[in-house]
Amino acid sequence: MKIFLLPSFYLLVFFNIGFILFEFRLIDYLETSPYLYFIVLQVNLLCLMSMIFHRKILVVRRYAGRAMNFSSREKSTNSIYMVFILSFASLAGIYIHSVYLFDQLGGIEAYLLVLANSSHEIRILNGDMGFSVGIQIAYLSWVVVSLISYKLHFENVTKSQSVFLLACFLLVFLGNLTFIDRTRPIWLAWNFFFVSILHTVLFGNLKVLARKMIRLGAGALGIFVLIGLWIGKIEGEGETISGAPQWLESIYIYITGGYAYLNILLSSGGSFLSDGFTRSFYPILMFLSKLGLASSPPSQILDFKNVGGYETNIGTFVEPFLSDGGLILVAIFIVVHTFVFDFIATRCYSKMNFISIFYVSLLIFCNLIAFFVPKFVSVPFYGFTIIYFGYIFLSGFSKVTYAKK
Repeated sequence: MKIFLLPSFYLLVFFNIGFILFEFRLIDYLETSPYLYFIVLQVNLLCLMSMIFHRKILVVRRYAGRAMNFSSREKSTNSIYMVFILSFASLAGIYIHSVYLFDQLGGIEAYLLVLANSSHEIRILNGDMGFSVGIQIAYLSWVVVSLISYKLHFENVTKSQSVFLLACFLLVFLGNLTFIDRTRPIWLAWNFFFVSILHTVLFGNLKVLARKMIRLGAGALGIFVLIGLWIGKIEGEGETISGAPQWLESIYIYITGGYAYLNILLSSGGSFLSDGFTRSFYPILMFLSKLGLASSPPSQILDFKNVGGYETNIGTFVEPFLSDGGLILVAIFIVVHTFVFDFIATRCYSKMNFISIFYVSLLIFCNLIAFFVPKFVSVPFYGFTIIYFGYIFLSGFSKVTYAKK
């Protein structure tokens, strides 16, 4: 079952599911470019090679320090107040962001009316906002939900503490819904449930793991549909492009739209190429521009393209690398998403502390959602990567010993 711990497994499974559904052609998409087939082949071959190699490392290694196979729940030594502080900070970030929206919409009452009846207006304002201190602070929510799950699964907590932790999770999760972003709550839910999946891989069996994965998938689809209904992207009635129900077509578009957009780019020659690496390294360029060391990078909101009766501007995890460097850069970053991610994950599992588990969950989510968006180039991923490797630099990798045969 340890194959479920490798990021490449999730890229292999979900990227292929998305591509197969794209080829099913529920919507009349453009004929598939040979270059897209080539990219999918690259993803499959490199995922399989990386999984075979790194699975062997996971099987034969024995880990020093905190062992991988816990014999029992470790006694909680960290104060429960840390969860409270981080939860408070996350909610403060959400509040700071909300204050900006209050000003833009004409007060709290107007904001609440928009939130309830026309929340898509908030999404538009978020897209036009640019850099926001509140949004950056709210990214602590990722840490909060992972830490809560870690404490519930790997530390001894009392019943009252469990109730407190779950209450903090619920408040932070609901607060993040106000960003009107369907990917955000799914990412938060993944950070929480990944720790549960890890615990099951270590202590449970395949049947229990399968049940958890099915529940996670059903929950993610439920969140997607409910938020779609809330923000008006899914309507109860009305004509659809495919003739399928609104909710089903919306899910299909969500899963396959990135391939359709990428397919159009690949079929259009090199007209899509950007100047420099403004897509792949946007967070770094944005940070340097704030320090006055570089010019501000262009907007990351891509031009919408009609891909089969509807418009989209998302091109899977491949698009930034394709836009910046063509197929050569795509090949390099497929290696990053497979061999490099898997290698880092195995090193994280050698530590098996909270920050390492948290970082693995980010790596896996980047690959899990790769059929849709490029989270590798997002601000939270870059920020947490810098924090994690800063931690590694200060503490050093744990020593690894090999099992005696």
